[in-house]
Amino acid sequence: MYSESARMREFDRYRGIAHLSIVAVAMGLSGCASGATSAWSRWSMTRDQGIAKGISDEEYANAKGSKERFGPLGVVDYLRGKDKSQSTTNAAEVAADSLKRTTSRDNWKLQQVQADPETEAEFEGAEKAFQQGQFSAAKKTFAKLAKRRKGTPFGESAQFYVAECAFQNSDFVTAHNAYEQLVADYPGTRYLDRVVEREYAISRQWLAAAGMNVPNRAEENSVSMTPGAFRDKGPQLMTPAVPGSEPAKPADTKDRDDGVKKVSTDDSSAGAGSEVKIATDLPVPLEKMPWYARLSGLLPSVDVRGHAFAALEHVRHHDPTGPLADDATLLLADAYFQAQDYETSSVYYDQFLSDFPKSPMFREAQEKAILAKINSYIGPEYDAQSLEKARELIQQTLANYPDRPREEQKKLYRMLDLITDQEAERAYMVGDYYKRTGKAMGAEFYFGKVIQKYPNSVWAEKARVQMVEVAKMPRKFSAPSKIMTQPGAADPLSINRGSSGAPTQMSGPNGMLGP
Repeated sequence: MYSESARMREFDRYRGIAHLSIVAVAMGLSGCASGATSAWSRWSMTRDQGIAKGISDEEYANAKGSKERFGPLGVVDYLRGKDKSQSTTNAAEVAADSLKRTTSRDNWKLQQVQADPETEAEFEGAEKAFQQGQFSAAKKTFAKLAKRRKGTPFGESAQFYVAECAFQNSDFVTAHNAYEQLVADYPGTRYLDRVVEREYAISRQWLAAAGMNVPNRAEENSVSMTPGAFRDKGPQLMTPAVPGSEPAKPADTKDRDDGVKKVSTDDSSAGAGSEVKIATDLPVPLEKMPWYARLSGLLPSVDVRGHAFAALEHVRHHDPTGPLADDATLLLADAYFQAQDYETSSVYYDQFLSDFPKSPMFREAQEKAILAKINSYIGPEYDAQSLEKARELIQQTLANYPDRPREEQKKLYRMLDLITDQEAERAYMVGDYYKRTGKAMGAEFYFGKVIQKYPNSVWAEKARVQMVEVAKMPRKFSAPSKIMTQPGAADPLSINRGSSGAPTQMSGPNGMLGP
């Protein structure tokens, strides 16, 4: 007969064996840390979406073929989607394949996209119509494709063709809206360089039509207008079709936007002291622009200049580091300068100088920025911050370009003299204000400042005359404002009082210390 303690030991031993058996069975079923893969673990792996899939028999056979062709590394290349046997030298196919990659757990595998012969045939037919100059018919087909296949490479190319058809028909308003729709629907589109090129050309056309002086482009950017990706041909950089118009009128009698100030080509405000002429490389020459341009879409119906500014802003924002970003910024600044909005033009000149310090037009922009800041100064009654910035720019220009011609240096020094004269006038006007309000000491201070700091200016002579009159004026005590009195200080309105407010024997006239 077992004792109580023996029975307890036997029970503990059986319970330990049972626990170990349960743990062993669980490990065997799960395959975890068992050193082998059980049937249960293999079955669960095939249904687990969080781990990689196994290699199928078809993939294994293809991998063996890659090994036979390229050796052991060929298997690795195949499994990574880099099988050299399936590589292509066609840039269009490479671009199309790159769009088919997925970011799921099978990202090493190219997804098979179902062919769409109907869309392909429709696209090719519209493309042929475009190449044959049938822009209106091609535009309708491309518009349907862009809507039906939106979000696909076909839709992207079709939307670009819609804009190109409108541009070739000289419907610049529709073309500009279509280009903007392309950028909105496909951010980072592969047609971005061509979009900004077209929008820049449209903005120059509208600025010239609004009466602004638009110079010829110094150098055309060699931007290929081929869409690519699906075919090697596409819309080339064609000259737009010019709508029928009446006999050409002289350039000086053509219709201009009434809301824009007419600036003559020999006006010095049109540039940095150089003559600027209307560009002759516009998409549609001004002498061939029809009277119904606002009705045909060649020009906006209202505010032509404002729409041109918006197009230039789109060029800057869509491609801020592109080859046309500096041209668009400088053209914006010049246009505002010609419209006599000197403050806004100064802002754009400053942006150009800060964003494009290596631009070949940097020196020209510096000189124009100086003119804009000087012209934005309204008068001595207003802020003089623009004069201070203009002085800094002149000093920087003289330091950065010491080898400039002597005539240009004389102009810059003349501007410095002009700024100095404006500062002398401001000081004289302050002194005159104090004289008119009966504050002789304040008037003497500012008149003396003009005489001492600007002795050769015309304002110094006027200040000397005023000093004689101020000397005859009675001196009045001007107490400080009671609001400015510190807590515990004496009453500022009392005379000859100390810190406690009591009269003091050391104070002289007007509250000043005596001898």
